[in-house]
Amino acid sequence: MAAQGARKRRARRDYLKRALSTGLLAGEAKDCAEQLLLVNAMREARDD
Repeated sequence: MAAQGARKRRARRDYLKRALSTGLLAGEAKDCAEQLLLVNAMREARDD
């Protein structure tokens, strides 16, 4: 079950990174995506 959750988190992270790098997001959506990536990175670092 934990492995499935980790896969989903990685998939969301990869999707956000791809959307940001290709310019699909702008304005407030871009800011929110960047915040989500930062929060997720901090959570992963804490869990490791």
